[in-house]
Amino acid sequence: MKVRCLGEGIGAEITGVDVTTIDDDAFNKIYQAWLDYNVVAVRGQDICIEEFLTYSRRFGRLAAHPSKNTRHPDHPEITMLGVNKFGADGKLDNKIYRRGASGFHTDGNFEEEPFKATQLYAVAIPSRGGDTSRTSGRRATS
Repeated sequence: MKVRCLGEGIGAEITGVDVTTIDDDAFNKIYQAWLDYNVVAVRGQDICIEEFLTYSRRFGRLAAHPSKNTRHPDHPEITMLGVNKFGADGKLDNKIYRRGASGFHTDGNFEEEPFKATQLYAVAIPSRGGDTSRTSGRRATS
């Protein structure tokens, strides 16, 4: 496994690991990278929903996503980003698409117990757009 810093104080890329077969030592390295860099991208994964949930639970308790209209029908802990963004004609509905990118937010900050983390798994990656930006309050105050 290789951990490579992607920026100044935030972001790391992890390669050379299969999250479906890692032992506790390998997971602890991923977890430590997350603590050190706030955001980690574990590259090269091809996992099913159950494997994604099993891996995600290693970080802690999972919560049902608050957005009921995009929750996975069988797995409420998963929200499916991109759902409902296309009309019946197959064209992107820019009004809905842009709403998701209209302003900064923090996942779960409104909950009594804020979310510890958010996991993302890309099923399809657009050739342009679709960015998810991140920032670090810890980095901003140091």
